[in-house]
Amino acid sequence: MSEKRKKFYRKCGNKKHCSQNDLDADMRGFLVTCNTHERETVREMYNLLNEYADKVYGPEVTAIKEAAGDDTDDDDDDDMEKALAKERENIIKMTKQTRRFQNTNTHCKNIIFIRTTLENPCQLAHQIFQEMLDTGIQKARYSLRMTPISLTCKANMKTIEKTLTTVLKERFETPFGVGIRYTGMVKVRNNDSVKRTTVLSLIDRTVKELNPLHQKCVDAPEVVVIFEVIRNVALISVVEDYEQFRKYNFHEVIKVAQKRFEPSDAKKEGETEASTDSAMVEEGNKAENAKGVGNEKSDTESNTTEKTESERVENEDSNCINNDSVAKSPQNNAIPHGDLNADKELPVSPNDEKVGSQSDLVTEDKATTNLILETDQSESKEQSPSVH
Repeated sequence: MSEKRKKFYRKCGNKKHCSQNDLDADMRGFLVTCNTHERETVREMYNLLNEYADKVYGPEVTAIKEAAGDDTDDDDDDDMEKALAKERENIIKMTKQTRRFQNTNTHCKNIIFIRTTLENPCQLAHQIFQEMLDTGIQKARYSLRMTPISLTCKANMKTIEKTLTTVLKERFETPFGVGIRYTGMVKVRNNDSVKRTTVLSLIDRTVKELNPLHQKCVDAPEVVVIFEVIRNVALISVVEDYEQFRKYNFHEVIKVAQKRFEPSDAKKEGETEASTDSAMVEEGNKAENAKGVGNEKSDTESNTTEKTESERVENEDSNCINNDSVAKSPQNNAIPHGDLNADKELPVSPNDEKVGSQSDLVTEDKATTNLILETDQSESKEQSPSVH
């Protein structure tokens, strides 16, 4: 290989190939973070931002729509060469034209920067999160945070100081006597030259130069100065309602909105007390019903027992009466007249046996009573003295 070719390859190797779509200075847009699924996040942000931008600023006019409007006037052109030339011009316009929202290469994982041609991206982001907070409708699935960026610059302290003053003038240059509570949020990624403490001190100094009545407040700030560093690019913006929107986090804002729509603790306690009272009343009614049923059962059981006892006593009385009548009637033991075979034993039924046994008992009792009377009379005669 010749020396000429070697020099050419060395030059090509030392060149830094910078893409036109990389994150660079003098850009405005939205810094979006995600947890993997970068392609889905970019598509999601395109849909969300275009939806709200069409509401606020109207639909976007692209070169394709302009070409479609020009085709109506060129119906008489039959020359194919002219038609091809116009189509080529439209393609070149499309490549050169900057869209309203365009993704850029940050060369950092899970970090996306979507540049925009809008003058105030903070206004659009504020409107998106305010509507989410009011309605409680989730607008993003893959995106975690979307921070609006007012201006970008190179990560050098001189350029950072210049761009910081230009960005802070719009919000902190207030009339005398009006003070604003503010705080600073600094995040540095993939950079060792920029220090967090130096940036915070620079923010405080520039704010005090604009108006000394401004106060730094970490608990409840009205305005937050966001300073992000990604590789060799610094991103600066001033936002409002930073804590209310939970640091512009999609999922945390939805949690806050859902808590608003849920009933309060007092209502929940009242509902629980009412439910417990109703449950106690129902239990009391059930217990009373059970007692009533038990009392009815006991009453029926006592009535049945009384009935059975009374029936048993009546049966016993009727049996005794029958026995007495049987014992007194002489016809039961007599042989009917005209019976030639009187000496023969007749068949005895079980009822006749019972009646006979009962009559025998009655005769025995009478005999014993007669013996007792005779013995008493004899004893009385012996004890009485003889009269001569």
